[in-house]
Amino acid sequence: MIIERIQRVARHLQLLISIIKLRISKKEQSRQKIREKISEHLAKSGGLSMKIGQVVADVGQNSAFTQLLKGIPQRKLKDLKSQFSAHPDQPCLENFAHIDEKATAASLGQVHKGKLNDGEIVAIKIQYPEIEQTIKSEVGLAGLMPNMGPAKRWKIDISGYKETLKEDLYKELDYESEARRQARFKRELVLDGLCIPKVFPALCNQQVLVQNWEEGVYFDEVLEWKRSDQLIIARTLLMTLWKSIFVLGEVHGDPHMGNCYFRHSENGQPEVVLLDFGSTVNISEAQRLALLKLILALRENTEISFMSCFSAMGFDTDKLAHIEHELPSLSRILLKPFITDDPFDGNTWNIGRGFEVILQDRKWWFRSAGPSDLLLLMRAFQGIIRQIVQLNAKLPWWILLEKAIGESVLQKAREFTLPPMKEYKKRPKLRTIANALHVEISDASETLMALTLPPDEAFDLQCLIPTPVLDKLDSSHWNNESLQKKLRETHLAPQVIYQKEIEGKSYKIWLA
Repeated sequence: MIIERIQRVARHLQLLISIIKLRISKKEQSRQKIREKISEHLAKSGGLSMKIGQVVADVGQNSAFTQLLKGIPQRKLKDLKSQFSAHPDQPCLENFAHIDEKATAASLGQVHKGKLNDGEIVAIKIQYPEIEQTIKSEVGLAGLMPNMGPAKRWKIDISGYKETLKEDLYKELDYESEARRQARFKRELVLDGLCIPKVFPALCNQQVLVQNWEEGVYFDEVLEWKRSDQLIIARTLLMTLWKSIFVLGEVHGDPHMGNCYFRHSENGQPEVVLLDFGSTVNISEAQRLALLKLILALRENTEISFMSCFSAMGFDTDKLAHIEHELPSLSRILLKPFITDDPFDGNTWNIGRGFEVILQDRKWWFRSAGPSDLLLLMRAFQGIIRQIVQLNAKLPWWILLEKAIGESVLQKAREFTLPPMKEYKKRPKLRTIANALHVEISDASETLMALTLPPDEAFDLQCLIPTPVLDKLDSSHWNNESLQKKLRETHLAPQVIYQKEIEGKSYKIWLA
């Protein structure tokens, strides 16, 4: 056991050295070779190491890491047969007429195609015999991570994050629990264009999961489908996320490329096949109703306590108190796609830029205030949004949300009473952020156009101003790049952004 632990530490040190080399290497050819070496290391290590690699691969879309999403070298079936039980109430090899030797291997186990004695074709997920001990060793190593840098300065709950990741990994080791969750998703998450394989509980144990065999292609092939089919896939992904969050209160926590298939049904309709429910994230009723209530307040311009909403979602009010005065602007940035009925372009959604301008270093107060399980929810959310952006699908988020969850859930959110907050120390407002962005066009006698918008919309002036007006501004030395630089440097403080007389008309854009 000690020797194995030392070997695993040594492998992690080798990985760290490779990552350092990747950072300092300047030549792309050398960088690609290092990436391939890292990918090979992660694939051999399995467990937590490979899961980290899958996240890197899914975010970066780099060919060196693709093998981690689509499968790694498999093990021989004979080496996994110990995971089947000889007990009559447990799955045993006698339940299967045939099991293919060929398999798709992943981080915790591998999947074989098989046939039951009654002729049903199934997928058999078999856990690696030693993987539980491997996970425990890696979790122990993760526990050695020091609490330093931003984590220490901004009081980030590193121990909470470690515990959340540990619980999530241990949950993934229990295939019986996964089978129950998958059965619930199939029963309650019913949407056109979504397929969740049926499980066979009587054939499952903690190391073996049996479900319907489903086929399809990986996400990268969907990028070659016709445009109308891509949009249907994007809508299905988004509505699946909304219904999971706001109706089920449980979200698939690991939507990387290897956990989804895409295909056309018998009648030619695009379908999403959702696989692997080992990692799911629970969202309490108070959390999801508070989030919906906040969205509704922003859409309907009704008064609301932003601190109470975030508190109900699990945020630490003592930390949020440092940025309480900025929460209205931050909320509009975070929830921007929901505030309009128009199709939303995810490429324009730069949350990091907005937070950086408004908060600067204090952005860490927001990050540290969030509950530790928010990390898993954000991983799920970002995975889906990344796919929609890759499909270049501009979708009406609010309209699809209404369709996915129904009016009864929205009304419940409107009537929801936010729970009382614990007392916290009020802090002074550090600087002034403008309350609104104003755009006005007038002539000598009247106002021809007047817009009043949230201040952060100043980052998207090019999109907000009508094209004919923008053409005239461009011809009068309008420089969007320099204007954006000024906005970042002045942190959306009250100011005149642009003012000019053109052809007898006055154009004025200002923050106040």
